[in-house]
Amino acid sequence: TAYEILGDCALNQDQLNRAVSFYKKALSNLKCLRSPMSSSSLHNILHIHTAAEANVKLKEARALAKLGEISEASSILDSSVPRSHPLRTFGISMELGSMYLANARHSDARRSYLDALNKNPYALEAIEKLVLLNAERSEVMKAVNQALQTRHEKNGKENVTQNDVPIADIITAYFYSDRPTNSHQMNALSQWKKLHLKYPQNVHVLLQMALLQEKNPTCDNPHAAEVTFQKIRSLDYHFVEGMDIFANLLAKQCNVSELGRLSSDLLMVDDKRPEAWVALACYHEALGDSDKAIAFVDKGISCDEQNAFCHKLKGSILLSQGRPDLAGSCFFRANEIKRDIASYEGLVESCLSAKKFKEAICTAKEAMAFAPRDSRALTLVGLALSKATSSSRDNGGTDRAKKALRKALTLDPLALRPLLALADLYVADVEFETCIDLLKKAIEDGGDASLTGTSPMISNVYDRPVILHAKLADVYSGNKMFEEALTCYHKALSMNPECLEAQRGIEQMENGMKGFNPKLNETEDGYDYTEYNDV
Repeated sequence: TAYEILGDCALNQDQLNRAVSFYKKALSNLKCLRSPMSSSSLHNILHIHTAAEANVKLKEARALAKLGEISEASSILDSSVPRSHPLRTFGISMELGSMYLANARHSDARRSYLDALNKNPYALEAIEKLVLLNAERSEVMKAVNQALQTRHEKNGKENVTQNDVPIADIITAYFYSDRPTNSHQMNALSQWKKLHLKYPQNVHVLLQMALLQEKNPTCDNPHAAEVTFQKIRSLDYHFVEGMDIFANLLAKQCNVSELGRLSSDLLMVDDKRPEAWVALACYHEALGDSDKAIAFVDKGISCDEQNAFCHKLKGSILLSQGRPDLAGSCFFRANEIKRDIASYEGLVESCLSAKKFKEAICTAKEAMAFAPRDSRALTLVGLALSKATSSSRDNGGTDRAKKALRKALTLDPLALRPLLALADLYVADVEFETCIDLLKKAIEDGGDASLTGTSPMISNVYDRPVILHAKLADVYSGNKMFEEALTCYHKALSMNPECLEAQRGIEQMENGMKGFNPKLNETEDGYDYTEYNDV
């Protein structure tokens, strides 16, 4: 009807109240056309009887949701088109799922997304949301198989397995991708690579590969994520999803020129998506302008308040500015939207920076309960205990911290963060020989992992051997083994001439020989490794 078209126009121009008004008039007109004699009856007003009416009701609910009236929108849509209603379409189920998720009604959201899968078994966006909502893989597979069986029966086929789309492999890949353990993520990447061989031009499959490669570089070669993201952009220049993660990756690499090009491209493609503003925030943070970076992150959050990465990025920047209380609120919000270890890391470090040691320990233990086999969670427990111990002089706490960090290294022998934290504890307890042996073994074990800070925009991003040689040199220096220390510092500089820690270590040794105090404004060993995360 004309009112529906007017509603669409008003909605596109963000005249949301007018849009709602037009949609209500359009719905009233449709009901009058269907049943002019009973248009005033309660049953006729409250219930939907045609596909056109259901479509207008969905548009009205979307306009209400944009106005912030999410509870009212979901209530109206659910009561007008109940679950058992034949006009409860795939679009209505997905919209209700999104509204319920925004209101933290997770069980209702899960039910709606399962309904959507019953109507369209190939809806990858529904599968993604169900993984986010911690649904069981078995119930997702059940919904998909039922939908496939119904489709095959309608088409006169009996065998559900005669399906060209490997939906079971896709579901398995999604669920493995969400698991925190290294083995699950490697299995997930293997699944996505198999799918990539089948669909080499599919940017969605490439995106899932890139996200895993960025989250866990040990799953693939160190630069695999960047290569995959570049391939996505070469296949589809206008593809925006996941480009905020790519921007973050470029920021970690200090690739400011490429980051500038990416942010400019994304803004030209779609300036109403948060990814463009996140890229711009990363660019300004890389240039050292944190205030502008926060302003652009806020712009990204206004585009999509449910974007967890925006909140984590804002928390990281605030933490780097020394504002841990505000940073903690951002990480908490990110964890509400999507629970993951990265959010817990930000929460724990915010508590430690604010000297809220009990809260840090509780949050670290909550992270361990969430991901008991993730070395990063155990590392958080060890860091929280070590910091709390250093403030209270509790030797028992130090032993518990060491135990947690050793266990983290058992789970992931190449993890740098627990290794460096454990080394710091050994140095604090004057166990230099033990610390030297630990670091020598780590150097012999090799590995290509790198280390970055809590903030995604950290300039000192070094490979594992550089970090370990610089740290070993510090320990040698602390144990008065200056010749060995100098050798290690030079070794680190030979691998990376820009290594500031090695440069600073040599300078401190020279100042010490001249009788100066080399510590200036440093912490105990010139580092603050508790502000670092493994990539």
